[in-house]
Amino acid sequence: MRKTIYVVLIGLLSVCLLTACGGDGGEMAGTFKGVKDNATWVMTYDKSLDDYNQNIIRFSEKTGDKISSTLNSHIKRDGDWIGDDSEKYFIKVIDKNTLQFRDNEDDIYKRVE
Repeated sequence: MRKTIYVVLIGLLSVCLLTACGGDGGEMAGTFKGVKDNATWVMTYDKSLDDYNQNIIRFSEKTGDKISSTLNSHIKRDGDWIGDDSEKYFIKVIDKNTLQFRDNEDDIYKRVE
């Protein structure tokens, strides 16, 4: 009986650890608008690679016209962070509707509904 309980507990613990690590199935895909910055992040998810692509679009404060666009590709979620091998702590996930650039509390992006 004890052996059965141990096996069940180890199995449950393994499942919990495996689901907590790595990707999130695209939960953070969507459009996020900067709270203070005049930029929009478009996060797309590639299910086959289990990674994200981030398109940063900046707009002119005077005219509202698009002035630049940057693409960061093949970034993966690991816990509360989205990044790659060269920059693991690139985007901090505050919650499913809020992202933060690096560890800068003044650089927040909210999901656009």
